[in-house]
Amino acid sequence: MEDKIKIFIAYDREDAELLRELKDNLKSLETEGLVTIWDPSQIVGGTEWKQAIDSHLKTASIILLLVSARFMAANETYNLAKQAVVRNAPPNVYVVPVLLHEVDWEYSILGKLAPLPTDKRPIGSWPNRNAAFLNVVRGVRGILEQLKAAPVNAQLSAPVSTNNPAQGASVGGHAGARLPEVGKVIIPDQIEFKVEEQPWAPVFPRTTIIDEAQARAISSEIDVVIITANDTELRAAMHKLEPYSPRRRVLLAYIGPETYYLGKFGAYKAVVTKCRMGSIGEGSVILAAQQAQIIWRPRAIIMVGVAFGKDPTKQHLGDVLVASQIVPYEGQRVGADVIFRNPIPPSNAVLLNRFENAPTWRFVRPMPDGKACNLQVGPILSGEKLVDDPDFKAVLFKRFPAAIGGEMEGAGLCAVAGRFGVAWILVKSICDWGDGHKQDLYQPLAAAAAVSLVHHVLTQKTSLNSIEKR
Repeated sequence: MEDKIKIFIAYDREDAELLRELKDNLKSLETEGLVTIWDPSQIVGGTEWKQAIDSHLKTASIILLLVSARFMAANETYNLAKQAVVRNAPPNVYVVPVLLHEVDWEYSILGKLAPLPTDKRPIGSWPNRNAAFLNVVRGVRGILEQLKAAPVNAQLSAPVSTNNPAQGASVGGHAGARLPEVGKVIIPDQIEFKVEEQPWAPVFPRTTIIDEAQARAISSEIDVVIITANDTELRAAMHKLEPYSPRRRVLLAYIGPETYYLGKFGAYKAVVTKCRMGSIGEGSVILAAQQAQIIWRPRAIIMVGVAFGKDPTKQHLGDVLVASQIVPYEGQRVGADVIFRNPIPPSNAVLLNRFENAPTWRFVRPMPDGKACNLQVGPILSGEKLVDDPDFKAVLFKRFPAAIGGEMEGAGLCAVAGRFGVAWILVKSICDWGDGHKQDLYQPLAAAAAVSLVHHVLTQKTSLNSIEKR
């Protein structure tokens, strides 16, 4: 990054002490030469106050609003928040409420913005304030990753064809800004195997049906909801789900339009369910996650399954991708240029930490390959399109170069989890490259690898202790 990213912080004077603590925690970003930070306390005597604020507000790429009851009540700061919200235009400008104290902010002009800390838990309610500020800093780092991308005015509402050079194909109407060459397709990792011969071949456990009243009676015991989006993912998850002791079978409950399987997943009591592919429509992850949160009120919701990879020369089929953030690419303002308007929410900091720190996890690809699958953490693209076009895929990764893969349910998952304030993370494994050669052959391998990592993390008995049940 040639230029430092400008961060503007708006706050009320009564919150000056928390402003100081936040700036101390953000100091590492300044030291690394990534950002410059400005707030109204830096206005020197003799300077026209409003002009100084307007000038810095208009040039900032990240605007942090320190939200407290006083901030919302004071005309001066609330009007400043109104000015800031107008500027929100990801991925070029991010306006982020930083929640200091409990206050009714969600129905205000700030309600549509993704806040920090994650899970909408104000800094003042954290037992460890240092952990709260660390969560905020990590969220800001995630935003910086997106701001590193140079603007690419690409029309993503439909695949772009660059097959005929004579057409002078360009990105966003700028001549010469061609997409990467797509004539050559690399398909490595071609291995033949029979799923039923693998040690991870899924076996669906026997079940015992319970009624809704029985299911709701044990809802307070549920720690984790695991959501899948197709039969292959469901079977992989169910393979690791064990009966509650002393029961001999996994419990099966039908509640409303949803089907739930109850058992032990690692060290935790869990519910496994399946939604339809995508974030929109009947049976989608938005509805499934919302219903699951209302019924079970878990500590965490984990989406597990398959994804398309970014680069077959650097990644392998079966490598597991853990989302540090979800990058929804569908929300756009379409004009002469395409501007992406969705926020890019970070995963829950505690869950992300647990998945990042899994050095003893090991999952081996089928013979004759026999290599261990890798774990990669980074932003994951999410949209309603089943990507299987190399041109369209090239545009996506040109626009979001930090992304490591893509899928279809993450945007819906983080929207619901954010609304309810429940911890969430998305863990998916590469089953194809979204390059025009999509097939289901490697889905069982990828689903089993992703489930294996989730099971490994949840086998640690204290891994979720820092997350409260809602």
